[in-house]
Amino acid sequence: AWAKDTHYSPYGQLPMSMGIQTEGASTEGGPKRVLMWACPRSRSTAFERAIGRRGDTVVMHELMSEPFLKAKNPENYAKVKEGQAGVNVDASGCSYSTMLEVMLADYSYQQKPVFFSKELSCYFDFEEGAIPDAWLRQFHHVILFRDPVPTLESWHRVALKATAEGGTGYFDPSEAGFAECVKIHQRVVAAGCDVMVIDADRDLMQDPEKTMRSFCSFSGAVWSRVWALVRARVQ
Repeated sequence: AWAKDTHYSPYGQLPMSMGIQTEGASTEGGPKRVLMWACPRSRSTAFERAIGRRGDTVVMHELMSEPFLKAKNPENYAKVKEGQAGVNVDASGCSYSTMLEVMLADYSYQQKPVFFSKELSCYFDFEEGAIPDAWLRQFHHVILFRDPVPTLESWHRVALKATAEGGTGYFDPSEAGFAECVKIHQRVVAAGCDVMVIDADRDLMQDPEKTMRSFCSFSGAVWSRVWALVRARVQ
């Protein structure tokens, strides 16, 4: 199931250089739905903002994070809630299963041909039955990763900032997400989903236009040079 070229890391093995598998995704007949699974500080938010500038895509941001922490990691969830209170942000209170429903809701009234949600890979629930294969097959999946060393350095620096300064207020290495990226790739390929893998350094930064053109082809979005602004947003 691996692409010809492969990225090796201490966390496992991932295809690299935009390897695309296209087996059996069941998303035809309606707007394309795309999920991006990313490590923290992998330039995923810059990618998301470039998509948001287009205006023809429904864009969601990390819907799974809060309900996952609430159910699986109460200690870190309490830290997140404390940070939210400090900037007057209310917790959603939604369950993980509710967020899965939200991501499959009908957004056709917005008349946008693509649905996109950026999620952190560490909050993928691998517990049996939590995320059914049938649900996964409703999406095209993008896995975004970055060299672990600069990723962790950047994440550690930003995470320990106060929430008001853009940080989470805590750093937990178990949420690095690299191992989860490998497991997610294995899971969605086994489920017969379409998968695109992007190396943030080798693909996104070195050739943002080619990368975003490939994403457009993969997701069904219409190409525009606005997409190439992703590089400017991360430098």
